[in-house]
Amino acid sequence: MDRSFPSPITLGNNQTIMVTCFLLCEMIYSSYFESPCGGSNYDNTSDSLRSDNSTMRGKVVLCFGYLPHGASEIIKAAGGVGLIIANSPTNYISPCDDLPRVKVDYDVGAQLLSYIRSSRKPVVKLSPSKTLVGMPLSAKIAHFSSRGPISLSPEILKPDVTAPGVNVLAAMIPKNEDAYDGFAFDSGTSMACPHVAGIVALLKSLHPSWSPAAIRSALTTTASTTDTSGEPIFTIEEAQKLAGPFDFGGGIVNPNRASETRSHL
Repeated sequence: MDRSFPSPITLGNNQTIMVTCFLLCEMIYSSYFESPCGGSNYDNTSDSLRSDNSTMRGKVVLCFGYLPHGASEIIKAAGGVGLIIANSPTNYISPCDDLPRVKVDYDVGAQLLSYIRSSRKPVVKLSPSKTLVGMPLSAKIAHFSSRGPISLSPEILKPDVTAPGVNVLAAMIPKNEDAYDGFAFDSGTSMACPHVAGIVALLKSLHPSWSPAAIRSALTTTASTTDTSGEPIFTIEEAQKLAGPFDFGGGIVNPNRASETRSHL
């Protein structure tokens, strides 16, 4: 997971924001930039998008929150040339047809909205993503991550550990409409679980005598509570906050440290 896909968003005031997700298209647009999605509460329903058809022609659209199914098609049909999705709970971004789409967190969305409201003629350019390999990524706990404590059994401390689960290049069935040549970027706990399962398999091959409890102990006691740069871990919410044990458990799994552990349960 030592790679990232930064996408430059360049505003009319020459400010460039590098977002840590990806633009699923090799296209560049420079156009008027507005947010027609719903008024002050950002009620992003399909009906509200349709009611603003006339405002979207030739523009990149900024939407906050949940984006209803089919919204991209509505924006495209209305003449929109791009879509920026801020603070969306949707974990999955479909491959691009001919509408550039980029997903950003709440803070970046608020920054873009501030620019829109402060400019008489706001413009934006969405540039293709770049792949950076070997660059350490800042660690954040995604909104969909399982959090503790368990409401039914608060005496049981959960979660145990945290693992990569955002923008993972995953194999898909060939007929999946969201995949390209059998692969797609996916996010969710279903992406974090295979990481941990793979680490467990490696640990078991290195230490055949270790029991499941020993492997769990090795993972939780060697996990990191900071990112690779030694910086604190934050959560991705409407307002970011410092993550704690009920957000990341023992920390982010560290396979190398776990494999070097000598004493266990």
